[in-house]
Parts: sequence; C-alpha cells; structure tokens
Amino acid sequence: MAPMNKKARMEYKGRKFELDWIKDSEFEKYKPIIQVYGIIYDKNMNVLIGRKNSEKPWALMGGTPEEGEEVLGTLERELIEEADVTFKNPVLLGVQRVVEVDDEGNSIGKPFYQSRVVAEIDQVLEQTEDPYKGTVWERKFVPIDEAEDYLKWGQAAVAMIEDAKEIIEAALKK
Repeated sequence: MAPMNKKARMEYKGRKFELDWIKDSEFEKYKPIIQVYGIIYDKNMNVLIGRKNSEKPWALMGGTPEEGEEVLGTLERELIEEADVTFKNPVLLGVQRVVEVDDEGNSIGKPFYQSRVVAEIDQVLEQTEDPYKGTVWERKFVPIDEAEDYLKWGQAAVAMIEDAKEIIEAALKK
C-alpha cells in the first residue's frame, strides 16, 4: 500500500510551516531527520504527552538526535530526560515533512523530517529534572481520541494519530 499523505499548515514563533504526514516505516529515505517523537501508549489506549511548563503547548515526547544516534536511541534517551519513562515494542510509524512557507504557501526553506515511533509504555519512573534544561516536565496520559486536541497540528496530527491508533489496537488485541 502506498504511503498516505496528509497536509496541514501551522505557525510557530512567527514563522509559517507546512506539515505533511507520511506513513512509512522506511525512515532511511527521509533526510534529514532532525527530531524523533514517540506516541507512547498504555493498556487503556492513552498516549503520553508533555510540556515544559503550563505556559508551553502540549506535545509528544522526544527530541533531537545527538551525533551518530539512531532513531530508537534518541527516543529512549529523550523519554528518560524529559518524561522519566521507558518503552517496549517500538514500531516505526512514519515521518512528518516540515517546510517553511511564505504567506502564499510557497516553500522558502529546505524540508526536514520528524520521525514518529509508536511504542508501549514499559515503566513510569519518578520524575527528575531534565539534565539539559533543569526543569521537570509536566507529563500525562490522555485518551488517544483526544490527543489531536492537545497537539493542535491540524490534519497532519489527525492522520498520524489515526495511523498510530491502528497499530495500538492491533498490539492490544494480542
């Protein structure tokens, strides 16, 4: 089956971006992957979201790969640093293509990619300070059907969450 694409537009820090969700587990085709995020779920189909503080928007947990770090290694490190959780049974879900656009929607920058991994929660540990930011992230699990309300990424988030939901439902039936 061909990858399913869904587009959305958003503004971030005064800049406009086009987001294009691509369901595809062959991450090596997409360069550069500059961010890795996890859709981490529990047995009740809730997913983990977090934020640095109450002034910041909710987001999936994850971050930027370090030199030579693979996708799953990045996710493992970032989830410990930010949310103090571990995961198991990861599935490579897809990538979100991001490109800056002008007011008319024309590309004005080079595209980059954010990978998405679906994984089951393994351990929820006592929270500690993020070693790089010195803050304790707020974390919570929300029903998967409400996740896109928190993420606010438009149709790209809707498509991504729907794709993740299929994987989660199949895993929970086992």
